[in-house]
Amino acid sequence: MELNKKYRISNKMKKCYVEYETFRQLGIESTDRITIETGFRTGEWIVCPKNTEEIAMLEEASAEGFEDDLCISDFQDAEFEYANDGCWSETDWSEYASDDLDRYCDMECSYLLDNGWDTDENICIFLEQITIEAA
Repeated sequence: MELNKKYRISNKMKKCYVEYETFRQLGIESTDRITIETGFRTGEWIVCPKNTEEIAMLEEASAEGFEDDLCISDFQDAEFEYANDGCWSETDWSEYASDDLDRYCDMECSYLLDNGWDTDENICIFLEQITIEAA
């Protein structure tokens, strides 16, 4: 692998790409957060390593037997390509203290965005081994 060269990465095993999107209410001073975890059959990113640490992370995550996670946020230059076939979705209410929890049950990201919430953080993770090819 080389610095500043683009690589296409994806999960080697099915159902090993996960996105965590955390939402906060707009215009309200609150610590309330709702996180929606969505698991996908496949996901793909273009990554351009900017230092030797990033190269080492890619090499480690592509090694046979890798069983840890690779977080895309750890890369300075990463571009989302696609996620395919959402397999599951779970909502984490642990940082939501308001009493009107029933209003938001059974919702999706689009519902939150249409009702005064906005994305606060988005974390994308490859679980286990990844595949790498030149982009």
